[in-house]
Amino acid sequence: GMGSNTLLGRLEMMDDRLVLEVNSAGRLARARKWIDAIPGVSFERATARDVTQDGRPIDDTLPSAPMKMDPAMLRALEKIQHDHLRKWLDESIPMLGGLTPRQACKTPDGRRQVERLVRTMPSLGYPGGSIAPPREELLKELGIER
Repeated sequence: GMGSNTLLGRLEMMDDRLVLEVNSAGRLARARKWIDAIPGVSFERATARDVTQDGRPIDDTLPSAPMKMDPAMLRALEKIQHDHLRKWLDESIPMLGGLTPRQACKTPDGRRQVERLVRTMPSLGYPGGSIAPPREELLKELGIER
């Protein structure tokens, strides 16, 4: 977590893997039951690391005041992210064999790859929050709708 916040767990899609990060063995056991019940999802492995008060950076141990983003700045960041991702649709992507996402969507395999890329795009982080990419808008623009 950041400052006085405590992160209990985080789910993230990485390619075709669902990655779960929790802060205790008990939470892992409870989450494992939930994960094992999801059709088509299988548990791969667990790794552990010891995070002690002495091992964390000082900025992670001090309480911090909540930060608020100026609304105009937040709108500007959202626009920058939106414009960047719209341009990305027409950029050559090495992972797609040099094709643009639009070009790759012309084949079923390319469409699956692009959908995975869009659905796993990370959020844009800023102090005090994050801005999710406009995933559904991008998928709609590419003709990939659910």
